[in-house]
Amino acid sequence: MKIFILSIVQGITEFLPVSSSGHLSILENIFSVKNQLTVCVFLHFGTLLALICFLYKEIFYILASPFRRDKDNLKLLGLLFIGSIPAGVSGFLFKNSIEQIFKTPVYTGFAFLVTGLILFFTRFKQKNERGIEPNREGLINQAPTISFLSAFFIGIGQAIALIPGISRSGTTIAFGMYANIDGETATRFSFLLAIPAILGASLYELRNIQKIELRVSGIIIGILGAAISGYFALRVILKIVRKGKFAYFSYYLFLLGIITIFFYFKT
Repeated sequence: MKIFILSIVQGITEFLPVSSSGHLSILENIFSVKNQLTVCVFLHFGTLLALICFLYKEIFYILASPFRRDKDNLKLLGLLFIGSIPAGVSGFLFKNSIEQIFKTPVYTGFAFLVTGLILFFTRFKQKNERGIEPNREGLINQAPTISFLSAFFIGIGQAIALIPGISRSGTTIAFGMYANIDGETATRFSFLLAIPAILGASLYELRNIQKIELRVSGIIIGILGAAISGYFALRVILKIVRKGKFAYFSYYLFLLGIITIFFYFKT
């Protein structure tokens, strides 16, 4: 039952801008979950599966771009590489420090507040985007609107989000908006940027698992739960961004941060 709850929370919070790592950090402490590393790895594979199902067209065009000489998608491939550098370097250099933060809920509470502020100020960037029509072509024809400097800036947001409580999706989408990229394009780019990040982190952590102490049924439940709830969350967040209501999540994070900090000092 615990892994099912964790899988649903992981899937939803991975893509809604409220920090999956922060929520999992709190729940794992509440549930006294054993084998936290193993659980996290398989839950992340579930969200990766959700991304692949949701973005299969974009992924196909990007992977095929070197063979088709598709300039826009070749550029997009380069943008994703540039955007992945900050998180990759930061994860390698500060891995131990980040792991210690996972063990201290009060830091997570303050990180929720920081994420809330990052999201709150996007309301000034979205004021002209209300009622935006869905982009049926996805990100395929949007690559020219993103510069390599903007991709690196978004990548810095992804690196900051290595801290539990700082939302990866929230920060990367917000940084995209701050770089004057329209909300939907920033969101789709954030989704694509998550694929190498989640895949790389999962494979790295998988190397550190010496023995998998989970039942096959638990692994299947965890992966499927995260995949299904994650796919639903992807559709929801895209609709929310189109309606110009992305900043509304900041109020939830302010409340969650205050509650987390309060209960930490109370105990």
